[in-house]
Amino acid sequence: MSLVTVYTRLCELRWIFLACVLINLLVFSFSFAQFPIGNHDWGRMSGISPFDQLRFGRWFVTAILSLNFFKQIPVLILLISILFQVSSGLLAAYLLEINSKTRFSRSRYLVAGLLVSIIPFVSAHHYYTFMSHVFPAA
Repeated sequence: MSLVTVYTRLCELRWIFLACVLINLLVFSFSFAQFPIGNHDWGRMSGISPFDQLRFGRWFVTAILSLNFFKQIPVLILLISILFQVSSGLLAAYLLEINSKTRFSRSRYLVAGLLVSIIPFVSAHHYYTFMSHVFPAA
């Protein structure tokens, strides 16, 4: 499989990605409207230490927290979280498509993107708003 084939397939799926993100924004609008949900957020409004989660074994948190400039920016963090969740669902479907050597329909991609990103336990990721984009990135 060439890199050009992968690129063209991903370009074909951009509308599925956008549809999944819009549906997620609708479903999780309560997270955007009611900040903070969690109890660890106000202390991190001024900034998050780059080494905040290293002692817990979360080694790549520093790279992911740099996406929001080590600040607690609720809307930006939740948006990044949704983008990561949808991307992981679509990537899983794409890997299954490569492995099965059959071309999946767009509806399969839509179901995979929504299944991974809207299942009920995903809302638990939004409890710790300052790290809600770290969980799906893992």
